[in-house]
Amino acid sequence: MTNRRWLQSWVLAIWTGVTLAVAGCSKGDEYSQDTPQDTVNSAVAMVKDGRADRLTTLIYPESPEFNAVLQRLSGFLGTLQDVAVEARARFPAEIEKYRQEATKSTPAARNVLAAIQRPSRGGGGAEDRAQREAVEDTLGRLLADPFNWIERNAERLTTVSVSDDAAAVLLDGKPVPPIGLAMKKVQGRWYVQLPLNLPVVSQYMPQTRQEWSIIASLVKVLDNAVQELGGDIRSGSISSIEQLASKTGEKAFIPGAMVFVVYSKEMDVRGRRNKVMAQYRKAQAAWVAHRARAGADQEALGRLAAVLPLVVVEPIDKLVRTDTARPRRDAPRETPAFAEMKPGAFEATLEPWLAEKGWKGSLGELTQPGEIDALIARIKPPTLAGG
Repeated sequence: MTNRRWLQSWVLAIWTGVTLAVAGCSKGDEYSQDTPQDTVNSAVAMVKDGRADRLTTLIYPESPEFNAVLQRLSGFLGTLQDVAVEARARFPAEIEKYRQEATKSTPAARNVLAAIQRPSRGGGGAEDRAQREAVEDTLGRLLADPFNWIERNAERLTTVSVSDDAAAVLLDGKPVPPIGLAMKKVQGRWYVQLPLNLPVVSQYMPQTRQEWSIIASLVKVLDNAVQELGGDIRSGSISSIEQLASKTGEKAFIPGAMVFVVYSKEMDVRGRRNKVMAQYRKAQAAWVAHRARAGADQEALGRLAAVLPLVVVEPIDKLVRTDTARPRRDAPRETPAFAEMKPGAFEATLEPWLAEKGWKGSLGELTQPGEIDALIARIKPPTLAGG
């Protein structure tokens, strides 16, 4: 897929979650998250209270790295809302016109996605210029009034229970278009789950700290661009919404594109890493079968098999990079040969990596569910969104 498809995936996932964020722990207990509907109401209240920076606390992070990105995104959303206030004070008539138009047209974020998805022909032709102008216009509208959608549709948002700890957000009684929005209950509180399991999104989701750091850098680039735009509005160097739209593209597109290039190179590394991970999963399946025959609890082994790949991704990533940078092709490879690996060698390979997680034990001696679950908790401790 192209960089545009990757950008589309992330914008779709993040913007859907942020603009419809539910649950949360903002401003103490003032924003309830006791029920799914309470949390929807709280999300609307956060936006109306000028606390968009708190919306990221409403999203359930599946990993510490994801949580770190959400914390950085929090600052960006706060900046975005502050600049929107500046723009509304500076261009009230134009923004009111946009708000009225928004009730009759496709949401601005979806317009951006449509423009991004259309491939550029290159060469700076009329079609390319028109496409860029359309994207800039839409970005300008988003910047001028980024949370209009949730304010305008607050009364149309409801929830439906799926199970004791799962729910869904509805718009006019139907799943929120275009991809729906799920919620989960964790320790008595309800959090939004971004739709990151969709194939077009999941294949580009960060898997390593290096990849997560690039996403954090992208958020920082956008935050810096919006801060500069706010300064331009205050100084009077931006005198119209049209100029704001043009400046948005100018300040965000080029640095953002550079980040996308870096991430694309990381996707090349991931391609090589995925080949090794495919071999690893076969070796893991053989090891799980071996341990089950030796008397280890089969159900607990299944739970362990689901999280063990989280341990090996980072070490394998480093080894793949080392092998790629080998000075000579005939130099010994660092990446383990999982394809031919026996259970004993598999255990010997993973145990040092598990030791880095603080686990001191032998995989060959794991038998009881309690022992296996203790290892699982060490690999993937419970993660809650910060409040």
